[in-house]
Formats: sequence, structure tokens, C-alpha cells
Amino acid sequence: MTELIQQVEDFCAQQCVTESAFGELALNDRHFVRQLRAGRDVRMSTVLKVRRFMETFRADADHALTVTAESAEASTGQINGLSGGSA
Repeated sequence: MTELIQQVEDFCAQQCVTESAFGELALNDRHFVRQLRAGRDVRMSTVLKVRRFMETFRADADHALTVTAESAEASTGQINGLSGGSA
């Protein structure tokens, strides 16, 4: 697991992604990296999913823009510039 932790840390530093955001994006689990450091047992399928996410994220230059737009919508409650309330 030490190798996986190092890969995730390197990825986060290179991509300017926080570790909690990484966990959320890769596994829908904001606590993943913290728990991994604390000794969390991880299935091989989870390791492969994390590594696949990192490879895909690097290969997809538009991914960061998509994630940013989705995050903005989620945090503001706005979709396509419309407020969440009814008109």
C-alpha cells in the first residue's frame, strides 16, 4: 500500500487536486487517502480502479474542466446558469 499512497500523493501534486477531492472523484469516498494512510485494507479491484482513474484523468485533458463545471453546479445549486428555485 505504500506504493499506492505514493502514487496518489504524486498524482495529487502533479494535477493540483486535493487528496479529499481525489478520493471523491476516484471512488466517491473523500476519506479514502486518509484511511489508506491509517492502514485501511483495500481490495485489488479498488487499487485497479484508483490506478485506472489516474491514467484516465491524465489522458483526458478536458476532464478537469468537466469536473470543475460539475463541482460549481453542485456547490451553487445552479445548472446551466439557472437558479435551483422555480421561476
